[in-house]
Parts: sequence; C-alpha cells; structure tokens
Amino acid sequence: MIEPYRVGPLDEISVQVFGRPDLGSQGESTYGSRSSMVGDGGSIHLPFIGKLHVAGLTRHEIALLVNERYARIVQNAQVDVQIARCGSKPVDLVGAFLAPGRYYVCENLRTVGAVLGAAKGLTVEANPTRGTLTRGGITYHLDPVDRRDGEPSRLDAVLRAGDVIHFPVVGERTVYVFGQVTTPGPYS
Repeated sequence: MIEPYRVGPLDEISVQVFGRPDLGSQGESTYGSRSSMVGDGGSIHLPFIGKLHVAGLTRHEIALLVNERYARIVQNAQVDVQIARCGSKPVDLVGAFLAPGRYYVCENLRTVGAVLGAAKGLTVEANPTRGTLTRGGITYHLDPVDRRDGEPSRLDAVLRAGDVIHFPVVGERTVYVFGQVTTPGPYS
C-alpha cells in the first residue's frame, strides 16, 4: 500500500471550512478555487491562525490541525483540505517520451507507471527494454513489459524527489560508468 501524500514546500493546497468562507485559504488558485501556497519554510497562512506549519503532513493531518486551531472560533468545524497543485517533489523524464520533461510527484502521480502515463508513454523509436531510474546516484533497470509472476513490477515503484527516468531510442548506445567517479550511472 502506498503511504498518503505528504505536503511539501511549493505545493498549493486548498483549505476550506464549510459555512465559513472567511476562514481557510484566501489566495486565488490557478484552478479557480481559493488556495494557500506552502512556503519554503513549509508553512501557510490562514485567517485568525496566522502561520501554520504543514510540510510533512498529509491532507487528513492538516485538516485535523486546522480544526483544532479554529476550535475557539467554530465548534466542530468541517475542514476539507485538497491538493490544488504539486511542486515540491520534481521528477525528470528524459529520452524517448512523447512528452518528456519535469513532472511532480503528487497524490495521483506517485509511481513510475503513473508518470509514464502522464508523459503519454514512449515514442515508437524508444527502446522499452533499456529504461533506467536513477535515484541518489544509483541506477535501476526499468522494463515496462517485464512482469514476472509473483514479483512486483518496477513500474509500481514509488517515486521520490530528484528521481530521473530515462528511456533511450533504439540504436542509442548506453555506457554505464561505475567505480570511484564523481557521477556514476548510465550515459548515452
């Protein structure tokens, strides 16, 4: 089971207190609702509460915290917290993707398979058996068509901030550099 998403700096969240539009998020979101940007320090600002540290918390934990802080104003407040936009956990897709680029790990975009889907898959020139996931200087082999019975697919792997996924084109040669070098890993 995948652990719930934890909010980080540069994420945008929407905090709503039902029946009290004067409470909760007050900033304008790019998606039309009110939202709060999580600052570099991991905090948001809410009316009558002020600065509230939310980095590292789940949506449910943030709702409980906001409810607790607003308890002196509203009894049994119904607080809803949604992720409006993710920006704290970048993942880079390079190589033969239909839509390569930077993606952000979020509630609905947590695994290698999900981000491959967001990138609209691989190009026809891609070599699907030579994919790699590089994390913290360690490179792992990815093969979207390799699914052995009883073994979890690497496509189910949960992504982390800073991961790089690469699929070369057919015919592109990949050299793996190992040993005592500054940046080991695959190179085209």
